[in-house]
Amino acid sequence: MKNVCYIILTASIIIFACLNSDIIRSGCTQGLQLWYSSIVPILFPFMLLTGVITSFLRSIQVSKCCAYAIIFIIGLLCGFPTGTIIIAFFYRKRVISENVCQSLLPMCNNISPMFLYNYIYRDHLMEYISFARLIEAVYLPQIIYTVIALTLSYMSTHRSSTSTELLTAATVQVSSDNQSPNSGKPENTYSDIISSSVHNITVIGVYMVIFAIAGNLMCSYFSGDACTIISTYLEIGGGVPVLYSMDISTKIKTALILSLTAFGGLSALFQSRDMIRISGLSFIKYTTGKIVCAFLCFIFYMMCL
Repeated sequence: MKNVCYIILTASIIIFACLNSDIIRSGCTQGLQLWYSSIVPILFPFMLLTGVITSFLRSIQVSKCCAYAIIFIIGLLCGFPTGTIIIAFFYRKRVISENVCQSLLPMCNNISPMFLYNYIYRDHLMEYISFARLIEAVYLPQIIYTVIALTLSYMSTHRSSTSTELLTAATVQVSSDNQSPNSGKPENTYSDIISSSVHNITVIGVYMVIFAIAGNLMCSYFSGDACTIISTYLEIGGGVPVLYSMDISTKIKTALILSLTAFGGLSALFQSRDMIRISGLSFIKYTTGKIVCAFLCFIFYMMCL
């Protein structure tokens, strides 16, 4: 019976795809064009740079202060999903605790300033808001969220027993003592860095295509402003122009674009999903944090700016 259901489901999906080939082709073209023209030129060099940095950092001892500085610099300046890469790296090295990594992920896995200025501001929001106000509206609510999350993390950590902390410290020390004699050498060759970067940028492109198609299908089968707004949160590259062209008040339109900018879209979430899960961090907590940041950005702009 299960096999029959699988056959029927497979046939239904193929028939549905054939009947909607024009919509799927349009979404695929839209996703690929945006990926090739906007994402690859901006993000790929920073992915290579992040790979080189993490390869170098494997061979040295890094303090917590240095790790925090690197996380903020790469996470805020290099764009999705380099923030995830560097946070997961320091978590695997046991430089930063799990709770702190979870608190930093939503803010430090963000869009790059180049994408923010060139695509979000210059192409869509320049007539509605100054760039200084844009920076304030996007980052200040996320900073507030991060401070609150770190405070709660700190309180939670200090409630844990001393024995647990000692056990964790002992485990880290044993792990450090058992490192191989060659641990001072970078584990990744330049070929590995290039291969990893190419793989990551390709996966990003695939997700952009998938969610661009999903957005086109949603708008084709469901009507109304609510459905259109929901579809824009699937993929930021295609969602921002749709919000920009909607016939709604300028205030709400700008707030929605800022909210989507902070959220990044479901496509951006899934771009980071495998890296987060492999590292042992929680994808659900990360997603919840991004949703809260998006909501705070919307409320902050509507009420304060």
